[in-house]
Amino acid sequence: MDLDYNSLVGPLPTELGNLSKLEFLLLNRNVLTGDIPAEFSGLGSLRLAFLDHNSLSGSLDNNLCELATFNESPEDADGTEMLIADCIVACECCTSCCTDDSDTECNTFTQIPSQDPYWEAGKWPMTD
Repeated sequence: MDLDYNSLVGPLPTELGNLSKLEFLLLNRNVLTGDIPAEFSGLGSLRLAFLDHNSLSGSLDNNLCELATFNESPEDADGTEMLIADCIVACECCTSCCTDDSDTECNTFTQIPSQDPYWEAGKWPMTD
């Protein structure tokens, strides 16, 4: 689900946590507010989440960081999982965090998440 730069406003819907087979969640660069819902712990298949450049608060530690994909030991990690949020959000398992809205260098990834074998191997397909 790629909703990057869609001018979404308001809190994250708790119902997103029901999408147990969702693998890619790109909600970055919107105007989302409030705490990360505890229901996000239901996103058991999630491998990529960009939540940065919003006004979210709270913690990802008790929901997304508890997921098996983001809680792998370094020797088990295959490099295809990525979690990015604003630094104001507590996140022990984040790949990186963004300091504020002007931090354009924080998330410059332009990959297109897919089932493509290159993506699966951690060789992020890039767009122009």
